[in-house]
Amino acid sequence: LSSGTYSYDQIVSTFNAYKAQGLISNTTWETSGLSARFPTSTVNETINYYMSRNESLEAVAAQNFDSLRYIASYGDLINAFGTNQSAGLSHYLTSGSAEGRSPSFDALKYTASYGDLISAFGTNQVAAETHYITNGYREGRTANFDALKYVASYTDLISAFSTNQTAAETHYITNGYREGRTASFNTLEYLASNPDLISAFGNDQ
Repeated sequence: LSSGTYSYDQIVSTFNAYKAQGLISNTTWETSGLSARFPTSTVNETINYYMSRNESLEAVAAQNFDSLRYIASYGDLINAFGTNQSAGLSHYLTSGSAEGRSPSFDALKYTASYGDLISAFGTNQVAAETHYITNGYREGRTANFDALKYVASYTDLISAFSTNQTAAETHYITNGYREGRTASFNTLEYLASNPDLISAFGNDQ
């Protein structure tokens, strides 16, 4: 069992549930008899692993949680913390998880939305997250690249990627942009040419 086997969300959600029941009294994994109280499961095995290493919750998070992505997902966190990853992690542990927040910023989609970012960062997601936090958010930039529309515009991409949006974003950044490709698929025209699709989807693009 390795530290990267299970997601941080699994670990922290279970930790918080046990803590709420009074089964864990502090922010370390030091508690006796935990595995005996609950059936063996993926999450329990993970907790047992970290208990055996005597690691703190913060240490687990530092290994498995993308603080920059989390901060970039919320304007109030950008304004409050900037690129302070420790502050972002602390917020998630103390407030964000309970509020239902999660890292949702799509760095590849953001980069693919702007030619200057493609040229500057390529597929470096940390650089893209950092740029959005320090510059892009205040510049009013948004992650608006339509990966599915891009794939639908080219038969070779349909064959290669189908609906894999991450693969499509990566292709556009590494190849498509320089090849002059665009997301040119006309959804309304496609629907208008196929009456059966109009019945099924209406004008849902």
